[in-house]
Amino acid sequence: MRRPIMLLVFLAGGVTAVLADSESDGAAAEKAGKYREALSHYTVALQAVAEGSEKNQQLRERILLIARKIKPPIATPDEALRFEGRAEAAIQEAKNAQDYLNGAKEYEAALKIAPWNANYYFNLGVVLDKAGKYPEAIQSFKLYLIGAPNSPDSKDVAKRIAGLEYKIEQQTSPQAQAAREQQEFEALKRSLEGAVFRGPSHGSSWPEVRVRNDEIAYGIVDTDPESVRSYPEYRDGPSSIFVPSNRNHRAPLSGYRIHPFTSAACSSMEDIRPTTAILSRDGNTLTIKYNCGTDSGHRDQILQRRK
Repeated sequence: MRRPIMLLVFLAGGVTAVLADSESDGAAAEKAGKYREALSHYTVALQAVAEGSEKNQQLRERILLIARKIKPPIATPDEALRFEGRAEAAIQEAKNAQDYLNGAKEYEAALKIAPWNANYYFNLGVVLDKAGKYPEAIQSFKLYLIGAPNSPDSKDVAKRIAGLEYKIEQQTSPQAQAAREQQEFEALKRSLEGAVFRGPSHGSSWPEVRVRNDEIAYGIVDTDPESVRSYPEYRDGPSSIFVPSNRNHRAPLSGYRIHPFTSAACSSMEDIRPTTAILSRDGNTLTIKYNCGTDSGHRDQILQRRK
């Protein structure tokens, strides 16, 4: 039973050893001025570390700095060019953020093989920007500038990084967060049209909230035959009635906190106060916060969505 664990430990140890040996060999070659050899060792080390890790970033920076010293420049392997072609095809057909992310994955595959290719980092940054991955796009553009600091577009890329930083600030602003929350609520509200929330049964009756036309209606459903016969004006079906809690039993569905409306659940009419209903973020529960003044015998009531 312990063999799989031992195998995983062995494999993890093997990856660590490859990383350590390749990085050590790369440093020795770099110190000796053997830049092509150093680049080869560092590339092997890069393929042994997790994408997005600090070590990954350090190795990419090291590789790009070394590549600038190699004359003539190292050619891009055919396998990397294949992934570049796949990336270009994905981007050409892209219609949404996920499509652009698919293109980004192809560039990332190319950069595993040719991590010294500065142009790939620029292209990856462009695609990540279009996919809305602004921090990752900034990181790619910064790597491009390390690999090609004297390129004619270096100032434009620096401006583009500043623009992405602005986008990130706007995304995390209180106003942006409020706007996103409102959009999420509006989507939830649309999904709730026609929904029914039901509380625990008490004999033949139970509390129920119904959502119609962006409004909630709170009342009691009763299936007792005598009640059905006695209150035909509340007939809700062949064998049930829906009795509104009182005249103010409706409220607009304008947020997760729905108020004010009143509930007849208090034992004394004099104790009735405006009541709040709280909708859960997933739209599956509705909590009625009773406000019965001096009557403390009524606890909050949780209604579960039935449809």
